[in-house]
Amino acid sequence: MLVYSSFNFSEQIRAMPHNGEDITRLITEELYGAPVSYILAQDFGVLINATEVLKAFRMRDGSIAWWAVDELTTYQQTSAVHASILRERYPNQDDCLVVADPHLNTSDADKSDYHQFRDAGWKLVPATHGKISVKHRISMVNALCRDAHGTRRLFIHCDVTGRPVCQKLVEGLMSQQYNSAGRAQPHRKDKYDMTHWPDALGYGLYPWERIRGGAVLRQVVM
Repeated sequence: MLVYSSFNFSEQIRAMPHNGEDITRLITEELYGAPVSYILAQDFGVLINATEVLKAFRMRDGSIAWWAVDELTTYQQTSAVHASILRERYPNQDDCLVVADPHLNTSDADKSDYHQFRDAGWKLVPATHGKISVKHRISMVNALCRDAHGTRRLFIHCDVTGRPVCQKLVEGLMSQQYNSAGRAQPHRKDKYDMTHWPDALGYGLYPWERIRGGAVLRQVVM
């Protein structure tokens, strides 16, 4: 059974809207006091570090929709290396906010992923203070893909040929399945694991969409 069963390739691969208002700076200023144009959703890992770049739009009908507009993946590199490569792609770090996996990989502050990112000059916040239920995060993403009313508020940007710019994210959303024990996440991740990119997406969306249907986001922007 697919984990992200609400995701639909033909419906959700779509270029950023020309008729929508980019409100990314507005929502980040309201929540964090830091108006930025890009939300860098980050999943840390020993084998894979994954970043999904997000933007929020207010559509003409007043609804709020999200677009994943870029992604970066490094393999078997430290978080310091990943942060450095990310800085090459987004040199204006003041215009970005990293929203990251809140589950720290070590209690040693000098070695933590957070410390390595901050050493590289990134503004970084945890998706929440404490742990995020995997079930809740997956339900949130599924609700954004398609809610009970059939509304989709999560899209992936594409180039002029219709090819999605976040290939790994699409692959993860389309392939991740529950295992025989009903678990969405493997006990031990390996190089073939496709959860990193959807996980990153979920962390980046969580501060605004953690109440399924986006009540937190609507309180912020309306």
